[in-house]
Amino acid sequence: AGDGEPSRARALAPRPADISEAQLERALREHRYSPERAAEALGIPRASIYRLMDRSTRVRKASSLSAAEILAAQARTSGSDEAVAELLEVSVRALRRRIGELALDSAGRKRT
Repeated sequence: AGDGEPSRARALAPRPADISEAQLERALREHRYSPERAAEALGIPRASIYRLMDRSTRVRKASSLSAAEILAAQARTSGSDEAVAELLEVSVRALRRRIGELALDSAGRKRT
């Protein structure tokens, strides 16, 4: 029989249901809104953090951003994706995906 370490580690791992919205928000902010890195920091599976984000009333996903919100954020910042993502509190990768979905160019104009 082993020394019990693996089962002890599982017992110490947090349950996603026990993570508060404040903890989720803090982990995302500390990791520049990267769900993968925030999940790792919280000690939960990546799939769980996405479920927590979906249920959260305080965390937004880039998929909910409108073209107008992105344009306004670009106008308020240097326009770089990193600055816009930070202002909108979403990951750079998800922001870039949303810009593509909305068919915006790098200046926020609709591509024709």
